[in-house]
Amino acid sequence: MHLMEEAVYELMEIFRVSEEAETAQKNSNEKVYRESAIRKQIEFLQQQLDEMHPENISDVRRFQKKIQESGMNEEARKEAEKVLNRMKQEGKKTAMSMACCTIIWTLPQVFPGSQRNLLKLI
Repeated sequence: MHLMEEAVYELMEIFRVSEEAETAQKNSNEKVYRESAIRKQIEFLQQQLDEMHPENISDVRRFQKKIQESGMNEEARKEAEKVLNRMKQEGKKTAMSMACCTIIWTLPQVFPGSQRNLLKLI
């Protein structure tokens, strides 16, 4: 009888732990989903603001839009996005931001097949 009682308690503990893990995973998934939805809303609102006030578009946003519209090849696009991410991290008007602009200017030499597309960025 004592062994059966231990087995029942052990099973109950396993079920409890499993339920806690499932709940934690569900909460994590919901958080990721909410974050993704909010990011999409922010992106949409930013696009709306850019259309309403094109004179206020930041350099980062302008480069991001140009990269999306440029039609450059995959390799050049990845490099341009790396530079853009550095610009985002550094903020505007920093030395690194200016260096990133220089890198964008020099990408056509690194990726010769995409000169026309990269020059559209600037």
